[in-house]
Amino acid sequence: MHLADTAQQRETLKDLVEAYGGMLLYKSGTSFNAVRHHYGRLAEAPHSRYIVQGYIRHMAELCARMGRLFPDRYAEARKTLEGDIGWMKEAFASKYGEVAAEGGGPVTTRAGNNGGSGFAAGAEGAD
Repeated sequence: MHLADTAQQRETLKDLVEAYGGMLLYKSGTSFNAVRHHYGRLAEAPHSRYIVQGYIRHMAELCARMGRLFPDRYAEARKTLEGDIGWMKEAFASKYGEVAAEGGGPVTTRAGNNGGSGFAAGAEGAD
């Protein structure tokens, strides 16, 4: 079966399969979501804010690559990934009272005010 034409496409599909290892890695049923499970494990760690942001950003970059490299294929996989990214952003906002940054930018509070400190909101405090 031919799934990809280029090395970039093959790498992107490899990353997608690794992100959703599910039954193979966790010995769980078909309803298991490895991306959400991994997010939960990361978020449980002390001082996890930046690690979780990096994970969300990594998944968003994977989704963007999927759209760019496979514009006419794997729409359902992108839809699932987009839903999981949205879920992670909501969970992040619920835990930290902030919105996860897009593309590595600063984190802001929902009100958009970081107190004028020059730091991302809450960055100076412990998680």
